[in-house]
Amino acid sequence: MSFPALHSVLAPIALAGMVAETYGLPQPALTLLRRGLNDTSRVQSGEQRTILRVYRCGWRTPAEVGWELAFLQHLIRIPIESGSSRFNPSGCE
Repeated sequence: MSFPALHSVLAPIALAGMVAETYGLPQPALTLLRRGLNDTSRVQSGEQRTILRVYRCGWRTPAEVGWELAFLQHLIRIPIESGSSRFNPSGCE
C-alpha cells in the first residue's frame, strides 16, 4: 500500500552525497536547522560553512526562488541594527 506524504525530511547522508557531487564539497556534514515549507540545513565542509535550502516542490517558481536568494545576498552585505548593538554577519568587529 502506498500512502501520500504531505511533508518528508530528506535523509542527511543522501543529501550530503548530492551536495558533495553537485557543489564539489569534500565530505560535507549537514545539520538540519529549520523544517517547514522549506528545509534549511547548515553545511560544513572542512573550514567552509554554508546554508542549503530545499524547497517544497511547486511552492515557489524558479523566478521567486531567484528573487529570494538575491534578497538574502543583499541582506548579507548590510549591517543590521538591533537595539544598541549591531549585527555583523562576518562575526568580526
